[in-house]
Amino acid sequence: MNSNDQTWDKDEADALIERMKLAEDHVFRSEENIARLCSVIANRTSWIMQSMYGERFGLTVLGWRILAILGSQAPLPAKTIAEMVATDQVTISRAIDQLSIKKLIRRRVDPSDRRRQLIRLSDRGVEAYRQIIPLFIAAEDALLSPLSASEAAELRRLLTIVTKRAEARLSENTPWQEVLTEFGSPAKNAD
Repeated sequence: MNSNDQTWDKDEADALIERMKLAEDHVFRSEENIARLCSVIANRTSWIMQSMYGERFGLTVLGWRILAILGSQAPLPAKTIAEMVATDQVTISRAIDQLSIKKLIRRRVDPSDRRRQLIRLSDRGVEAYRQIIPLFIAAEDALLSPLSASEAAELRRLLTIVTKRAEARLSENTPWQEVLTEFGSPAKNAD
């Protein structure tokens, strides 16, 4: 790795991968993988939600996520929304354009920085938000129904910690080599 610019050449990356390879008898349990578990929960929740908000408001999953954020934290610039959704700004800009076409949001120039726009829900967006939130709450209650109130609170607390860690250590600009070097375990010799 070049310490001046934090870049890795192919040979260094290949050597790192070789050093971190797992033993042949290691079994990776994808069904227990946290990223997969969170993805399944998000996808299944999105399927039930989109069957309602897609039909009623023509929203995509990303469109709903933006509306949900703006429903409680507006006005916001697109960059902040992109960070909150963990999606690139180009994708967020396209989604915001679609929400604007559907008249679900309003944009105005940020008085503190005239180069950017602040986004908030329009009256129609507020109405959509108010119609969708009860389904969102019901879907979340369905997910948490096997847990006691204290278990659900503990799950939220733990997921908040993990989410903040993901925001801090797994950004789109974090080199995979850095994560593997810092958190990976060197392969154990079979000898």
